Amino acid sequence: MPKEILLKEKILRTQSQTGKMAMRIYPVWDTTVSNQAKKSQTWQLQIFC
Repeated sequence: MPKEILLKEKILRTQSQTGKMAMRIYPVWDTTVSNQAKKSQTWQLQIFC
């Protein structure tokens, strides 16, 4: 994934944000249940598809 997108999604740490300890990848064939998973899958599919 491009670094710019990971920064935009607040996954990578910067001087002003802490970042995340881990992240999940949701491929197109994965059926998401939670709202957070759906949001993550939406931006991830724009990169992979």
